[in-house]
Amino acid sequence: MDPGNDSYAVTDKTNQGLDHLRRIGFVGYTVNASDDNLMPRSWLRRIKEGDGHPIIVCSHKRGSGRGESGHDSSDLIAPPGNMRIGRVNGEQVYVHSDVIQFRHYGEGNEWDAAMVEPLFKERRKNFYYIPDLFLPFNALEAGRWDAEALREVLEV
Repeated sequence: MDPGNDSYAVTDKTNQGLDHLRRIGFVGYTVNASDDNLMPRSWLRRIKEGDGHPIIVCSHKRGSGRGESGHDSSDLIAPPGNMRIGRVNGEQVYVHSDVIQFRHYGEGNEWDAAMVEPLFKERRKNFYYIPDLFLPFNALEAGRWDAEALREVLEV
């Protein structure tokens, strides 16, 4: 990994977390939740719909503006055709410990999707999609959401 890369620290810590879960024998789902994730009221109940499936994917609403990061505001929807770099985000994908095994996230701006894309190619039939469950992308980023749009996503 390149220590000069902006996502180096995040990716390194995420991979250390995965290694720790393996060492302690964790069995269950892992997800890369970032510090500005907010979950809608129905989130846990809806994620449980996929229980028993090795990989669960929901969608991401990207807000009402570009925000400081400059990411566009198009939504990341959870159909099979979007399981590739630039169309899926790590926070959308819940992977069971039996599947993630010895994998690590890559580096760079697409570090999370860089893990999802090969998983999809290898295990396409193991993905369970909940496309109408939207998580708010970068919920706390300045300029990303107007209050009403964020409230609508969280109240579901």
